[in-house]
Amino acid sequence: MRIKKFLFTAATFSIAFCANAWEWGGVFSANEKLTNGQGSNLFDFDKNTSETTADGKLWVKTPFDESGENYIIAEGTYNFKHTRAETKGTNTQYLDLDLFKIVLSKEIEAGKFGFSIGRFLVSDLSSLVFSQNADGALVKFDAARFSVSLYGSYTGLLNGRAVTILSSDDADAFSEDTDKIYQLAEKFAVASISASFPNVIGNNTISAEALGTFRLEGDNYTRVYGTLAANGPILDNLFYRVAGTVGYKKYDGTNDVSTPGYLIQANATYYPDYKNASAGLSGTFACKNFTGFTSQTAVPAQTELQYNGLLKAGVFGSIKPLNNLLVSANADGIRGILDLKAFFWKVARRFKHFPT
Repeated sequence: MRIKKFLFTAATFSIAFCANAWEWGGVFSANEKLTNGQGSNLFDFDKNTSETTADGKLWVKTPFDESGENYIIAEGTYNFKHTRAETKGTNTQYLDLDLFKIVLSKEIEAGKFGFSIGRFLVSDLSSLVFSQNADGALVKFDAARFSVSLYGSYTGLLNGRAVTILSSDDADAFSEDTDKIYQLAEKFAVASISASFPNVIGNNTISAEALGTFRLEGDNYTRVYGTLAANGPILDNLFYRVAGTVGYKKYDGTNDVSTPGYLIQANATYYPDYKNASAGLSGTFACKNFTGFTSQTAVPAQTELQYNGLLKAGVFGSIKPLNNLLVSANADGIRGILDLKAFFWKVARRFKHFPT
C-alpha cells in the first residue's frame, strides 16, 4: 500500500509539474436547423425536417525544452449530426485524430537536423499531387547551400472519412460508411525524397522531388511522380514560381506503365511598397493522363473535378489597411481541356481561319 501511495503521489506531482508547460485549448459549437416540408406551417412537426449538429475540437502541445523547437502536439475532432424527417431520425458520428506529432531538432556545425514522427500533414513540392495527413516520419537536413528531406508514411490507419485519396474505380476503392464513427482508409505506402538549392543563380532557388505511392492491399496501383521547381525575384518587388511534374501509374498487376501525365504550375506576385499589399497571377495546366494521389475536392468521389485534363487561371491580392486588419481576395477560372479545344475551333471557324 505504501508503494502504491508513493507512486500515486509521485505521478500526481509529475503531472502538476508538467502541466505548467502544457498548452491546450478547445472549441465547441452546436447548431440546429429546421426546414418546413410539406406542412402548411412551420409548427407542423410531422411534415418538417430538422438537423442538429455538434462539433468539438481539442488540442494540446508541450515543449521538451526552452527553445520551443522540440515538442509534442496533438489535435482531435468529434462531430455529431442528428437528422429527423417526420417520425424517423438518423444519427451520424465522426471521430478523428487530426494531428499527433513529435518534433525534434538538433543544431550541428554543418547545419540543422529536423525529425518529425507521428500523424501530420505533408504536401509535396507541387502541393497538388500529395497533400494530406498520414502516419509516418520526416527527416530533414538544412545547410547553407542546400537542404534535403526524406519522408515515408502509411495511410491504412487514417480515418477514411477524413481524407480524400484518389483510387482506381474498382472493388478495392474506398466506400464511405456513415454508420462507422472511425473507418480505416485504404492501405497505401508513400515515400519521397526532395532537395532544394538556394541562390543557385542569383537569388533563385531550384528544388527537385521524387515521390511514389504504392497500394498494399488488393490490386496493384502504383503511382510515381517527379517534380522540378524554381522560384525567385524577377525585379525588386516582383517574384515568380514555376513547377513541372511528370507522373506515371501502373494498375491491376500488369507490367504496362501508363503514358506519362504532366502538371505545370506558374505564378507571379508583386509586392508594392504600400500597406503590405500584394497582387498576382497564377495558372495550372494538367493533361488528360495526369492523376494525383490526394483528391482536390471535399469528397472521395472519382466523378468529382480533379486536376487532370484541366486548365486553371486566377488572380489574387491582399492589403493590410490597418495594423490588425488584413483584406484578401482571389478569383479562379477552370475549364476542361476538351471544352477549350471545342471553344478554340468554334472561334477559329467563325473567323474563317479553318474550313467548316
